[in-house]
Amino acid sequence: MVLLYNSSLDKQCSQKLKNKWLGPYKIREIGETGTYLLNELDGTELQGIFAGDQIKKFFARYGVEDDKAEVPEEIVEEVEELDEEQYEMVDAELDMGVIW
Repeated sequence: MVLLYNSSLDKQCSQKLKNKWLGPYKIREIGETGTYLLNELDGTELQGIFAGDQIKKFFARYGVEDDKAEVPEEIVEEVEELDEEQYEMVDAELDMGVIW
């Protein structure tokens, strides 16, 4: 399960203390370019394609059941592979001095 960043609140000063994350949602599909298709918890498809930098993993509070069993194994593997690739890229950029 993931949360989706609500970028509409970025430029509104009066909404500064509002919650900037929507959800939780379930991942329906991961695109090859790091994009995500999401579902509501009841299975309703969420309209739109979302960038990977606009979502973050949702951690349920203590006492709330976890839905890990409902996430297809191939999606879990794809997310883990994407995470490994990102860390390898950052390590390479650090070694080359591109970022510090």
